[in-house]
Amino acid sequence: MTDPYKIFFGEFLDSTESLVERLGVELTALGAGPPAPEVLNALLRGLHSLKGNSSFVPDCPITPLAHAAEEAVEAVRDGRVAAAHL
Repeated sequence: MTDPYKIFFGEFLDSTESLVERLGVELTALGAGPPAPEVLNALLRGLHSLKGNSSFVPDCPITPLAHAAEEAVEAVRDGRVAAAHL
């Protein structure tokens, strides 16, 4: 019988790879000039998904990292921090 956790973990890794690639594109766009609202919102969606997905993996170090990154992007979006300080 196939181990369901092994299947889930494989899907988690595939999803995470895709999310990280997309986040890389969005972070590059963020570094290219003033932060565009659509880029910040895309980053937040990706980080939120990454945080949520990783929370299903016990003791996954990605979860607190994604949470901290999400809070930093929210601070930029809300005007509490300049994008240059990320």
